[in-house]
Amino acid sequence: MTRAAVLYVIRCLLDSDIPLNEGCFAPLDLVVPEGCLLNPRPPAAVVAGNVEVSQALCNLLFAASAPRRPARER
Repeated sequence: MTRAAVLYVIRCLLDSDIPLNEGCFAPLDLVVPEGCLLNPRPPAAVVAGNVEVSQALCNLLFAASAPRRPARER
């Protein structure tokens, strides 16, 4: 789910269409600590939270990639 959300955001931010295949992940190096919400250890229950967590991750990544404005302009 984490990889899919990251790839979704990257594809949304790119101007050109790219094929959706394993090669899309080649330039990405995801570092997600084991046992956290985005990389849970079995037997963690994850099915019910996938929609909420993936949307929150997408929102976070979009916000992190947005252009920054000086504090005075906010």
